[in-house]
Amino acid sequence: MNNASRYTAPLAIVLLSLIATMATAIETVSPGAIDRMVEVESRFPTFSWGAEDDAAAYELVAYALPEDATQPVELTADTEVLFTRVVGSATSWTPSADQCFASGGRYVWFVRAVQQLVGDQVIEVSEWSAGRTFQVPTGPSVEDVAQAIEVLKWWQASNAGGSPTLFTATATATAAATVPASAADSGTGTGSGSTGHPKSVQTASAAIKGHNPELDAEAYGVVGTTDSVWGAGVAAVNTEGGPDLVLDGTLDGGADTRLSEWGIDRSDAVDQVFAVANSGGGAITLDVLGTLRGAALDCPGCIVPAALASEAVTSVAIEDGGITEVDIGIDAVNTTHIFDGSVQAQDLAADAVSGAAIADASITTADLADDAVTGAKIQNGAVSTNKLHDGAVTTEKIADDAVGAGQIAFESIGESELADDSVTHSKIVLGAIDT
Repeated sequence: MNNASRYTAPLAIVLLSLIATMATAIETVSPGAIDRMVEVESRFPTFSWGAEDDAAAYELVAYALPEDATQPVELTADTEVLFTRVVGSATSWTPSADQCFASGGRYVWFVRAVQQLVGDQVIEVSEWSAGRTFQVPTGPSVEDVAQAIEVLKWWQASNAGGSPTLFTATATATAAATVPASAADSGTGTGSGSTGHPKSVQTASAAIKGHNPELDAEAYGVVGTTDSVWGAGVAAVNTEGGPDLVLDGTLDGGADTRLSEWGIDRSDAVDQVFAVANSGGGAITLDVLGTLRGAALDCPGCIVPAALASEAVTSVAIEDGGITEVDIGIDAVNTTHIFDGSVQAQDLAADAVSGAAIADASITTADLADDAVTGAKIQNGAVSTNKLHDGAVTTEKIADDAVGAGQIAFESIGESELADDSVTHSKIVLGAIDT
């Protein structure tokens, strides 16, 4: 659902709803009041409202209000603390323990009917109801106290008198009588009647132990919730450096997994796979603050190519400068891996470029340095007349006695080619001068 449509209606009516009832599609019942702040007993109160005949579902949203009542009220995504959609004809809803409101918090809530719903897309909805405001008490609620008492009762019963008595004899007897037989047998049961090997966590001494006999639904022995950014309300600390959390899921008499400050230890001869899953089908994003470095403890070379999935190592997983010459296979780098123009003169070894590496006719005049072509570089007979520019051969290019009679074309020497006094008596053939 579009957030804008969620916030627009409550924002428009909040100031009016805090002081007077306004006409809306749905009438709210509890918790809280429209014209004043009302304190509730529970941190997860039951929300109730009037029915709408053609409603396919109801949407409920709650926002946190400023601690100072004189401060302006802002209903935005930042102040939203609860949103749920109740499908069907139900006209009440109670949040779960993980959705409870903070002690001492001040809140306002709204509800509206959804007349048409296609999949998760809202097609037609009513107006938002008038907002009801309520405040959660700062101390523990009745439910909190009742849960704490139940936990202590289970703890006393499971320890079988091994710790100081916290209740009267009557209360102790009542608590012990309600413990299932499988859990009362020295803490060795699993909640299903099994009496196998003792489980280390249950047989060890502990400050608090929780047992929940519920087998058909999600259940927890101990639940801790908080609004603090520093913790979840339940902590286990070993001041001597041992494990802080021990997971015991089998009847083998020993702990299966230990969670310590330095990491997770699963002591087992069988290969273990630690999986992070989202059973709801959503994506999982793992953020690591700092350098991510893979290491095989006490197992050099354990990470082998066969253990890596196809294309598992991307460029972001390789440190800058981390690949050296020894990491590159022979002939591994071809032309497709080299940027155009990236190979400079200093990258080439001496005599590295041979004739086979130079394309035919690829060397032009601009590629030759001045005086680069010497006589030794010219093959005998390789320079033909079409390689010489007209007038390119001058007197200083011709060696002494290099031009013989065979090099002079017939009748090519005219009067202009003869120097003064160059024709002597010895140059005239006998009888060549006629009358």
